[in-house]
Amino acid sequence: MVYFRSKNFGATIDLDMMPVLPLIKIRKLFKLMLSEPNRNTEAITTTEAWLAAVVAKTKSTWMETSKSYKENRRTTYSDGCVIPEAQQKKINKPLIVALKKAKAKFERASKIQVLFQKLKNKEK
Repeated sequence: MVYFRSKNFGATIDLDMMPVLPLIKIRKLFKLMLSEPNRNTEAITTTEAWLAAVVAKTKSTWMETSKSYKENRRTTYSDGCVIPEAQQKKINKPLIVALKKAKAKFERASKIQVLFQKLKNKEK
C-alpha cells in the first residue's frame, strides 16, 4: 500500500492491484504522485522498487514457463511417429496458454515501469 498527496487530493494505492487498472488510470495516478515529488518521496521510491520487483518476477515466470513449454511439448507419439499438427495444438494447448499469459503479464509490467520512468523523468 502506498499513500500519496497532490494539492487537495490524497490516495492510497494497493500496488498489487495496479496491473489490473487500465493504463490511462495508472498514468493519472502516476502524474498525481509525481506532481509533488518532495512530498511523495516515500511513495515514489516504494512504487519504483515494487515495479522493478514485479518486472523481474514476471520475467522469471515467463522464462520458466517457456522452459517448461520446450521441455513438455509433444510433437511425437511414444513410438516415434509424428503427431499431426492439429492434434499437437490440442495436446499442447495448456502449455501454450500458460506461456502466452506469462508473456502478457511481463509485457504489461514492463509497460507500466516504462510509463513510470517516462513520467518521472518528465517531472524533473
